[in-house]
Amino acid sequence: MSTLERCGFDRPRLRFALQTAIVAFIAIVIAQALGLEHPQWSAMTVWATAQPMREHLLEKGLWRLLGTVSGIIVGVALMYASQWHPLVLVLGLALWVGVCSGIGMLQRGMVAYGTILAGYSAAMVALLSTAHPERVLLLGLDRFLTIAVGVVLAMVLCYYFTPKRPHTLLQQLRTSSADCIHTLLQHATPTDIPTQAHTSHLLQKIALLDEGLDMHAIGSLQARQRVQQARQVLLAQLNLSLFLQQYLVLDLNPDLQAALRALLPALQEDKAAIPVLNHLDGKTLSTEQQSLLSLLNALLNALHSFAHGREQREVSHHHHPHPVRLHRNWLGALHTFVRSFSVLSVVGLLWLYTGWGFMPFMLLGLSVMLSIFASFENPAWFMRFVTWGQAMGACAALVCMWLAWPLAHSSWQMVWWMLPFMASCVLMYAYKRTMLASFDYIMVMLILLQPSFPVHISFAQSVGNALSVVMGPAIALLAYRFIFPAHPAKRLQHLLTMVRYETRRLCVPAAANSDLLAKRNRLIHSLLRAQRLNDKHAQSNPVLADEILNHLGKIELIVCLQQSLQDDTALSSSTRRLMRALLQSWQGTANKPARTMRVMQVLQQRFAEQHPLHVLLGMVNKSA
Repeated sequence: MSTLERCGFDRPRLRFALQTAIVAFIAIVIAQALGLEHPQWSAMTVWATAQPMREHLLEKGLWRLLGTVSGIIVGVALMYASQWHPLVLVLGLALWVGVCSGIGMLQRGMVAYGTILAGYSAAMVALLSTAHPERVLLLGLDRFLTIAVGVVLAMVLCYYFTPKRPHTLLQQLRTSSADCIHTLLQHATPTDIPTQAHTSHLLQKIALLDEGLDMHAIGSLQARQRVQQARQVLLAQLNLSLFLQQYLVLDLNPDLQAALRALLPALQEDKAAIPVLNHLDGKTLSTEQQSLLSLLNALLNALHSFAHGREQREVSHHHHPHPVRLHRNWLGALHTFVRSFSVLSVVGLLWLYTGWGFMPFMLLGLSVMLSIFASFENPAWFMRFVTWGQAMGACAALVCMWLAWPLAHSSWQMVWWMLPFMASCVLMYAYKRTMLASFDYIMVMLILLQPSFPVHISFAQSVGNALSVVMGPAIALLAYRFIFPAHPAKRLQHLLTMVRYETRRLCVPAAANSDLLAKRNRLIHSLLRAQRLNDKHAQSNPVLADEILNHLGKIELIVCLQQSLQDDTALSSSTRRLMRALLQSWQGTANKPARTMRVMQVLQQRFAEQHPLHVLLGMVNKSA
């Protein structure tokens, strides 16, 4: 262990912070040389754009530029509209930030970042122009140019010392597929461990892998296509988990068991995996074993398509798996909009009523806090570190402004006096005890340090501005705690509520098959998110994995019932009436479990033992 590590510093973060701080200072120098009014915004952009992986750096820089342009346009429009009445600025800004933060909750990756940035960029342009509204166009242009300088420098200079994303996804998918095969063998040869625990553990692994896929989709269209293929692999693995939930003990013939054991090493050599199952004679397999063989082939084909995506698409262009539609948190988006709009409106109206000069800075800080951190799993908990970081950043800015800058005799000397304070950012960012608060320390210190000679505000005004900025996360903490509280347990509760609602919608009769499969896949992804939320929660529910697998069985039964009603012309009219009655009982909110169980029991007797509907009805009836 090195001396730095013994002192509590993280070496990779220290290297990254040092490189970023150098580029950030170069950005200030260039922006100052160009005569821009707020050169420190360029340094803020470098820190905000810098990423530990090259693909993320490029995409975040692009969306930061696009989000800034959108926000500038809206901010300038709001300032011109406020000349008619100041209330337009307050309510318009609250509405815009609320809409952007709500939409950002529905999006993923850097697209969500660009949308959220458009919200508080408008706040920055509009609120910093309130003292001189006639200069709003110049401020908007200054904001765009400083952001452009920071983005270009970050993308050009940081690009060369930022490593590429490691290509580990294929190996992770192969390992998780091998886990599925191993679990199948465990079900075929049960031990003292309950076989239900095998499938629950497998579900947790799939949920963990699914959570990391969004980061692999950043950087290019090809990366997004690769992630779509990866989700097909996870869907195939989940179908195997559901199969294991239906058949807790598998009766496999010796040939199939030997093929499964041969698959484990063959999965590491992708081209050798598919032929392992080709020699099996389907005629000698039972219906249960044929279903398993079909699921295994689907998994191997999905894995092969991911490993050889381009050539596989050319060879098998006729096969187009149904895309996995991802979960969208509509309830969280609504809560985020209401929270952002209501808090910003109340604070904005208080500003109009009192006329306090420091309120624009408070509104600016609030607009950032209420939009960026809304998607965090526990924003109220994280606000403590944000408040701490911003308080330290405000103190550092005051020290620079009133102890270092009085020694300067020009704006260029003020820029050079900022250098030691920017060096402190490196230490804050790399020190393990301050790393969670370091980013806000950097941002607040820079936003308060405008190197304009001579200093044009008094000491009292600077203290008031610093306090108002720090008040932003403090008020946001109260908002996250009392207005639609956002924490892992509450998010899990909301997610399961949406799953139950979407499951009822899945029972609507005469749904198109493509729409049916799309809803099924989205529900599956929502349940994976629920499992991952539960696993990360300190007070997790140990039986939730079993409940999720049972609910997946119910979803699969609903889809099979809907497809049978549409496609199976051999069904009798009485069987159809029973199937519709079962779907109707699940479609409503009234809970009549005794009646539903009787319908499932009668319906189960209408199908042969090896029929998929017979197995699914038995599994769902047992779990009910």
